[in-house]
Amino acid sequence: MGWLFYAATQQDLVDDRLRSDLAHPRLRRRTLASELVNEGGSWVLWYVAEYTALADDLSWLERGQSVRLINCDLIECRNGRWGYKDLGEACHPYYYSCPLAFLDLAPVVKSQAWRRGVREYHAARQ
Repeated sequence: MGWLFYAATQQDLVDDRLRSDLAHPRLRRRTLASELVNEGGSWVLWYVAEYTALADDLSWLERGQSVRLINCDLIECRNGRWGYKDLGEACHPYYYSCPLAFLDLAPVVKSQAWRRGVREYHAARQ
């Protein structure tokens, strides 16, 4: 997916991305934890969200079923507007600054190799 630029400030963008009141008729999102990290000059917003199906027509969840996912948003400013590119654990983002505690908050493993990279990243920083 590409980039979307619309926010006046970085904080406005972060607040919007972490909103738990996702306006979606078939899905509810609740943000459980988040951290904004400057990784080598690039801003990365990590957050764990719990998604709950409100309808039967979702291909990946049944009504009432929930799943927790680790999300990775790359954040930057272009032409005076802040924007993001959303990535998730399943696409193995090549960013590893995700807080270690987030791995325990989202026990459904989508990418073992990426999780291994996160652990190696933190081990190298100690």
